[in-house]
Amino acid sequence: MKWMVTALQAGVIYVISAIGNQLAVWLHLSIPGSLAGMLILFGLLMSGVVPAKWVEMGAVKLIAFMPLFLIPATTGIINYGPFFKEEGMGLVLLIIGSTLLTLAVKLNERVSSPVTIPVLTTTVFLICLFLLSGTSHIDYA
Repeated sequence: MKWMVTALQAGVIYVISAIGNQLAVWLHLSIPGSLAGMLILFGLLMSGVVPAKWVEMGAVKLIAFMPLFLIPATTGIINYGPFFKEEGMGLVLLIIGSTLLTLAVKLNERVSSPVTIPVLTTTVFLICLFLLSGTSHIDYA
């Protein structure tokens, strides 16, 4: 019985996503239809029209399978070998920087210190990145 409830809840999420896709096509929105669907679901949840318990188990199950949905996008990177050969180091630094920024935000939530302010952390990271890459602030601006 529990699997039927979970499947039904995942179906509700799918229907809302499909509605978002159709709205994006009909209204010529500049955002993906799946994002429009998520915004609709968010609005329905926040307004109380759809209680969270109506979609909670289905959402948890979909999140559990989310890595499987990302495999095609990850394997598609193979087609961009020359791009990663040229820009690979910059992308690695970008990933490291965004991870550090995320950690700084989380640390700032737990320990309020001037060192953990996200803007300061980002500024220091960008300065280090410019120094390492030899890019002047004039070229960046």
